[in-house]
Amino acid sequence: MTGPALAPASTRADRLEQLEGGLRELACDHCGAAVRVKKLSPQHTSVQWSTRSVRQCAEFAVRAADGRPTALIPTCGQLRDTIERAAREGRLDPAP
Repeated sequence: MTGPALAPASTRADRLEQLEGGLRELACDHCGAAVRVKKLSPQHTSVQWSTRSVRQCAEFAVRAADGRPTALIPTCGQLRDTIERAAREGRLDPAP
């Protein structure tokens, strides 16, 4: 009996592109927390937070100090404003 078959390299590359393709680093204009962002359309944005950016985010810090787990905080308003401003200014084009 053999173990599960490994996905072909092209499948792994396709998966990696789906997960990380088009992500750009963007720092919050308010606190400087750096996240990875992909703008998929004017309405849809994907944001990847790192442990460091969660710790650095001023808005998350206030909510965490009130006892709220950061994993349950849906977004940071200041970062959302930064992303929208970057998109308007052409610094964050929608991914193809």
